[in-house]
Amino acid sequence: MILHGKDLIVMGNTTNGYTPIVACSKSCEIDVSCEVIEKSSVTSSAWREYIAGRKVWTASVSYLVKADNLASNLLRVGNTVTLRFVERDSGAVLEGNAIIKSAKAVGTKGNLTTGSCTFQGTGSLSNIS
Repeated sequence: MILHGKDLIVMGNTTNGYTPIVACSKSCEIDVSCEVIEKSSVTSSAWREYIAGRKVWTASVSYLVKADNLASNLLRVGNTVTLRFVERDSGAVLEGNAIIKSAKAVGTKGNLTTGSCTFQGTGSLSNIS
């Protein structure tokens, strides 16, 4: 089965349980990376060798801004939230805590206002499904 953009939902932990972090989401991006650390090699002096280091993850989401949530979305910067990335059809879930690193709204004459948020993961991103 092919995974479409609409099938990945970013949810946050609220007083009402997990709900979509923004309404009218247009795109979502999750990036997981690992640092690589050079190590000494006893077998080769001509080739560098590496080991895996610590991991880090970030996420971003872009969305259409609704009139009633512009201020609240922008003022959440600096808050820590629990995010869930849900694959709609299979129910697969990744979950982790993240700091809202930035929020942006762009209003262009003649177009819908769009917004975006970036999240810096803090701690692990875990498969809980």
